Amino acid sequence: MSKRNSKASLFNIKRKLRNELQIIYYEERKSLKHTKSGVESWCMGEVLKAGTSAGIFHKKEFKRGSKV
Repeated sequence: MSKRNSKASLFNIKRKLRNELQIIYYEERKSLKHTKSGVESWCMGEVLKAGTSAGIFHKKEFKRGSKV
């Protein structure tokens, strides 16, 4: 596999993973609107932090209403 192809496939994997994680994140956020459990919101914060540090998420994607 050439270097160019491996970079492209890595980019696609990251994009798919980001899309999946965004879906999970927003679904969880919807369900958390009715509960004010600190543990649940802490968990979602950890998911978001891990995704951001891994380069899966970009902070600007979650600026708008990202409070959990």
